[in-house]
Amino acid sequence: MEFNTYSDKTISITKEELNRLYWSECLSIRQIGKRLNICASTLQKSMVKNNISRRETARRPLNKPTKAVVEKFYFNHSLPLEDIVKKFGVSYCTFFKWLKEYNIPKNRRARLEKHTFSGNAAERAYLQGLVFGDIHVRRHCRQIVAELSTTHPSMIGLFCKSFSDYGVIRKSAKYNKKTGRFGWAVRVSLDSSFNFLLSRKIEDLEEKYFYHFLAGFFDCEGCLFTYNNHNYVGLSLLLYNCNKSVLEYIFKNLKNDGFNPKLIKVFDKGTKITDGYYRGKDLWAVALYARDQVKHLVEYMPFRHDEKSRKAGIVLSTDFSKKWKGVVKAVISLRNQIKEEVKFSVSQAAG
Repeated sequence: MEFNTYSDKTISITKEELNRLYWSECLSIRQIGKRLNICASTLQKSMVKNNISRRETARRPLNKPTKAVVEKFYFNHSLPLEDIVKKFGVSYCTFFKWLKEYNIPKNRRARLEKHTFSGNAAERAYLQGLVFGDIHVRRHCRQIVAELSTTHPSMIGLFCKSFSDYGVIRKSAKYNKKTGRFGWAVRVSLDSSFNFLLSRKIEDLEEKYFYHFLAGFFDCEGCLFTYNNHNYVGLSLLLYNCNKSVLEYIFKNLKNDGFNPKLIKVFDKGTKITDGYYRGKDLWAVALYARDQVKHLVEYMPFRHDEKSRKAGIVLSTDFSKKWKGVVKAVISLRNQIKEEVKFSVSQAAG
């Protein structure tokens, strides 16, 4: 016998058989559907149509927070809504039901407050350097969204320093399946005056503010190495990226200013690297190895990254006529300090 559902489709099961499976064998609708190869929603409609009553469900206890607590978290501008509902362990529907019951307005306009870009050309160049580096920028409706994923607290601090005057910074924990560890996702919504960040054209960069651009790029993609070079202090500065064009632009400008950089290929596309990653593109680097030139560039670039500033402090205070043993303790101590900061940041993200 067949009977109709609300959708006017038919299923090959009698009302008595469905009643027996559901009530006598105590199978769930999903389990019945799996056994009979019938969609669970179709079975559910058929039960309603044929007046088969449903079992009572056991509801889990839910401790509803007070209005003051809901307001405290809802209007905390640093917390995304998804983090708030996770904290209370409820669905979006339940949370918005609380807002309605407590007569709390749903308008979180303060979270989306944005300010127009200052128009400062040097700052513009620095922000462009960040975007050509590690910070991802995309258009979302009428606004510009800047995003960053990192495990380094210094990088989060840099993001906040760069954008906090223009929008509300939001931070949330993020799990990386490939590395198997937690990190942080940081984002900000900006107004349309930041449209210039969407451009990836080298010709849109101003030569006059090259070193501000380079500082932003270095803050994201640069490494400053102090190492043992045959018992003397070795020093190098490297800038990594898959975009060969931007590295050629940096190489050309450094060359024109009297530096002696090298443009080298670090990895080929498809090369297996750390954490199980395979390179999706060729990786290139601009490298500077002459100690005096590295020191001069570090002094001249207006970079802001805290870790790199602390490394630069060692470089600028080092007497390079002395041997490695005179600086090794300070170098290793800073390396360990940065590792501990990252470790603590990861543990906080893991919760």
